[in-house]
Amino acid sequence: MFQLKALFLRLYLLASVLISAVCFAQLWQGQFVYFGVLLIWLPLPLLQLLRLQRNIAWGEERETPLMLPALLGVAGVLLTEQHFSAPLWLALAGLFALLLYLFVMTATPMSVRERALAGSDARARLSSLGFVDTDGVRVSLVGGSARLVLFVHSAGPYSRMAIRQLQSLFDSNQLSPEQVVLVGSVDIAPLGTLFLPSGVAYWRDPQGQSCEKLGLLLRGGNWPLGDAIRPALAVVNDRGETRFWSVADNHRLSPCLSVAWPRLERALTAS
Repeated sequence: MFQLKALFLRLYLLASVLISAVCFAQLWQGQFVYFGVLLIWLPLPLLQLLRLQRNIAWGEERETPLMLPALLGVAGVLLTEQHFSAPLWLALAGLFALLLYLFVMTATPMSVRERALAGSDARARLSSLGFVDTDGVRVSLVGGSARLVLFVHSAGPYSRMAIRQLQSLFDSNQLSPEQVVLVGSVDIAPLGTLFLPSGVAYWRDPQGQSCEKLGLLLRGGNWPLGDAIRPALAVVNDRGETRFWSVADNHRLSPCLSVAWPRLERALTAS
């Protein structure tokens, strides 16, 4: 299921770029009805490009502000076209695809089994599970000092947003790099080193076994690059006890570090 969703997301973004290019070409030729089509297809890829550089998010999962230009675009095309034509078909297809994207394809619903695995029992299992570090060495959260563990979906723009939240905590000296572990299904060190200082640990779960035991594995969710992980946030103390645990139900809105920071700080400093 998650592989099909990942395939749809990539095809949708590719179609958005191609159709936007066609709209610009038609606008150059004086076909101004394509401006309405452009309002439907262009905002999402443009927003994703902006998210590669800065955090842009709304306080709700659906990202409904993207619907405003889409509805304006559909209204403009409907008022201009008196019969079914290429602009109208492109407008209706764009609206349908955007609705699928916003309300279906980026959600990561949890099955009953996954919900049970990711529930409170995951706190007891987390410290005993094994991962692999950048040197290929098997590691776990047992021993050492208290650490903040961030499970990231993939190397996409939403994971970058979560990592930039970490960066702001480092910049304000609220958190030290040695206290942080980033976990991905693949090696995310190249992404993390773009934003974060040295000292942050980058772990991966190449077979997905540990993340599956936590109810976090999205099999095929990063197609064609492999699996993805349901975003989650944890704090594990020096005794291996999980003092904080939060799991997202979509990969657009990871557990927000800035909102959860007071609780995270208490969990990191508690004895």
